[in-house]
Amino acid sequence: MRAVQRQLADQANALAAAEDTYRLTLDRYRAGLTSYLDVLVNEERLLAERVNQVRLQGRSLALAVGTIRALGGGYPPPEN
Repeated sequence: MRAVQRQLADQANALAAAEDTYRLTLDRYRAGLTSYLDVLVNEERLLAERVNQVRLQGRSLALAVGTIRALGGGYPPPEN
């Protein structure tokens, strides 16, 4: 679980970098400095980073559930 948490932290950094790159490319496109193809390429990278983050979050949750089951359950659901 610790390894997945470290991966999630790294992924958060990668996602932030991809968001910044996308925003910068979009601004450059609006200023007429780059083509829309560059925007699409960076948007694809951004979406790939988001998918990776969701996969890691799912893996983290699956590991938590597996640990709870291995310890015999008894984990109360969070109250909203």
